[in-house]
Amino acid sequence: MKYITKISVVICFFSNFSFAQNYIFTPNISFPISISGVSVLNPLTGGINIAQAYKIQLDGNGTDDLVLFDKYIGRIFTYIYNGSNYIYTPKYEYLFPKINNWFTIIDFDGDGKKDIFTSPGFEGLSLSYVTVYKNISESLSLTGFAIASNSLEYSSFGKPQGINVAVSEIPSVLDLDDDGDIDLVVYDGFSSAKLNFYRNLSKETGTVLGLNYEKYSSCWGKIAIGTDCNNLTSTITNCRGFGGVTDNLRVEHNGSSLAIKDINGDGIKDILLGDTSCPFLYLLTNTGSNLEAKSNGIEIMFPSSYPITVSSQPMVSFIDLDNDSKDDMLVSDVNSPYRTSNIDYSQSLQYYKNTSNTSIPTFNFESNNYFQSQNSIDFGFDSNPEFIDYDGDGDMDFIVGYRVSNSSTTKVGLKLFENIGNATVPAFNLINNDYLGLSTLLGATMIKPRFADINRDGALDLYFLNTLDATSYNIKYIINSALSNQPVSFVGNNILELPTVFTLGQNSNVFMYDLNKDDLIDILICKSDQSVVNYFFNLGTKSAPAFKRENNILGNLPYNSNHFENVIAIGKLTKEGSDVLLWHDKRGKIFIYPNFLNELTNFTTVDSIAISEGSFHKNMGTLSIMTLADLNSDGKSDLLLGSNGGGVRYFQNIFNSTVISSINEPTEYQINKYSIHIYPNPANTNFEILDKNEILTQIQIFNLQGNLIKSIELEKNKIHKCNVSDISNGTYFIKIYTNNYVWYQKIVINKN
Repeated sequence: MKYITKISVVICFFSNFSFAQNYIFTPNISFPISISGVSVLNPLTGGINIAQAYKIQLDGNGTDDLVLFDKYIGRIFTYIYNGSNYIYTPKYEYLFPKINNWFTIIDFDGDGKKDIFTSPGFEGLSLSYVTVYKNISESLSLTGFAIASNSLEYSSFGKPQGINVAVSEIPSVLDLDDDGDIDLVVYDGFSSAKLNFYRNLSKETGTVLGLNYEKYSSCWGKIAIGTDCNNLTSTITNCRGFGGVTDNLRVEHNGSSLAIKDINGDGIKDILLGDTSCPFLYLLTNTGSNLEAKSNGIEIMFPSSYPITVSSQPMVSFIDLDNDSKDDMLVSDVNSPYRTSNIDYSQSLQYYKNTSNTSIPTFNFESNNYFQSQNSIDFGFDSNPEFIDYDGDGDMDFIVGYRVSNSSTTKVGLKLFENIGNATVPAFNLINNDYLGLSTLLGATMIKPRFADINRDGALDLYFLNTLDATSYNIKYIINSALSNQPVSFVGNNILELPTVFTLGQNSNVFMYDLNKDDLIDILICKSDQSVVNYFFNLGTKSAPAFKRENNILGNLPYNSNHFENVIAIGKLTKEGSDVLLWHDKRGKIFIYPNFLNELTNFTTVDSIAISEGSFHKNMGTLSIMTLADLNSDGKSDLLLGSNGGGVRYFQNIFNSTVISSINEPTEYQINKYSIHIYPNPANTNFEILDKNEILTQIQIFNLQGNLIKSIELEKNKIHKCNVSDISNGTYFIKIYTNNYVWYQKIVINKN
């Protein structure tokens, strides 16, 4: 049987460490996946739950492409439009900044290139400032963004004040007054429960479009929101400031999504509003003006032909999805699956096509899963794929544990994909939607499958965390009665349960591995409310496991609230290598602990994994599992990731194991603070590095195989000029050093 690396995962909490880079993986969407013989257009997106959508030039062919941002899993999706379909193309995702809560893509400076407005957000804080990123591409092809304003401000009595957006709000960023510059309308649910209109005065005060704001109105539209879904008014006559609020309907609560657009074709922009407590979308027709909005009527359920209905707080993106020069609607629920239970998250993104031939749009419902299960592998949320050669033919197949919603009545189970390609060129087909019949046998609300040789007979057995309800959990397993290297033989109704010496929770994760090398399988467990990994040694036998809890926390890895939603895995990265422990956290980075077996009580040796499109993929998103297997028989283990978005992603191992010196990784804030930028990119025979704070000491240039091509020592300067005339055309990584930090940037050299 061919070389197989098998890894399972535990979700837990860790802190910062120094590291040295060892491996680079690249997103790979090349192998085909089909469902019941029908090819899936974009199988390896990772799945989408709740999303905003915008158009922007990505590949420079003159046609706008598509960018989605999923707030729940915290990552960007990029699609190239090929003339008929949107093709998932992840190589552009790394170019976008880290986004947490919302974003808008719009050209604020009139240079013809679309920029980004967003709120970065902070753990534990309810308010966030507004950051603006400028598109710094030298051509139509997107090459990156740089900060134009770290925190937008407006002038108040001659003093600057920050423009803040609650983390639960979706503001509207647009040219509201039609003067060419970009304004903001933000719902203030904390202090006044009104709409704040921040007017951009850059056009009025000069000829250069910029970010010069005043608070034009503290009660734009005269809107008040009540405590239930039919309790909304737009007839407030006295917009008060802070305090003294007496209007019965002006309830101070957060959670509103704004979309402002001319809906009735009268040239005046109307208001579409989604509220945190309501499943419908309100339309408030503006009978005033863009600067002084007012409304005499409210349409509670919009559009009337097929009203938008979600769990709560619908969020609208107006985009020309079918490229007919008319804006369509893409609608999503803002709330995460853990806040609601009645949404099928494999079909939670609603597409309304604008079929009108006039200036008055007509929105007809087309699909509720266009970017999800209609053309992707998306089973809902919290997908858990695992590799196994189930038919014993020498290539890797895989199963996926899934659930479509957070409902206590939803069916969950396993889906089985057979490799219909071969050991070097895989291709997968879904052949069983309910493998082993577990959706009926378990009655669970979540299942997280893993494989390990529990009885130590050389064949992989199946085990899984079985979540029954909010307070009831156990660990089940099924012994594989087949011989090693033979087709697996699991009997679905022959389910065993491990002794209940573990304290489990709904989001616990379980991983089996022989930690003390006594040929008995041990258990690692991480609870969502404990944020550390506990391990249990097996004191029983191969056929009758029994576990004792160790008081030690694995690796002495402490709790850190900024690093939650973490995933660990154990296995080989190369055929000849030793087992290593991998860790991924919410920041989208993967660290390696190569000496973990000798450091169970205190991890000290740390390396790292990088993603080829930028050192540490800012938009990896939250994961529910990662597993490793050599899919193309090159002796290096590739990554298969299960996403909280309900889908699957694949990253191919392309880097040589050449250890580079130990370094500390900068935070996103530090990267922004230091203002380090490389341009032009693509480069010809030279490129420059902007070093605003004169902190760079050295750069190194590597090819995609990890080989050092060139090293350049730098003197203190604000601009470093680098000659690459001696380097061939191609894609490279630049490793940028300071005295304290190092990070990476991809650069393309093209002398044509």
